[in-house]
Amino acid sequence: MTAEAIERAVYISAAVLRGQNVTVAVEDLVTLAEAGWPQAHIALCEKAERETEAGDTLSIDLQAYIVRRAKGHPPAVPRGRNRMANFARDATIAVTIRWLIKEGFYATRNEATDAQESACSVVAKALAANGGPHLSERAIEKIWERYQREDAEALH
Repeated sequence: MTAEAIERAVYISAAVLRGQNVTVAVEDLVTLAEAGWPQAHIALCEKAERETEAGDTLSIDLQAYIVRRAKGHPPAVPRGRNRMANFARDATIAVTIRWLIKEGFYATRNEATDAQESACSVVAKALAANGGPHLSERAIEKIWERYQREDAEALH
């Protein structure tokens, strides 16, 4: 997935998790579905169904996607752990950490000054306090580090 598609997916995920209605371009959904995001596949199928029932013509991108699926060409699924399984969660965590940094927090704690809160520690506590997934502060830091690394790779 390109850096642009990842950025768009982060935006979409964060908006959906905030309960906002989001207009998503079909080509963005196709990119996400092809990368293995099941929610994008479902959204494309539902859109095709609605437009077909209404007698509307499907866009070229949507037609091509539906034809590939109908021919039995599933999206490429990479080996190993499914990175898309926790995509929305991780993307939301990364966006939240980025926002907390803009608000003046350091991303992670300095081991020498363990008492000072960091963006990662705030997110870990917020998840724990609000019934979110059980993730340690270190797990949150690893998610942040992965997004930082992917951002740096996208710039080169």
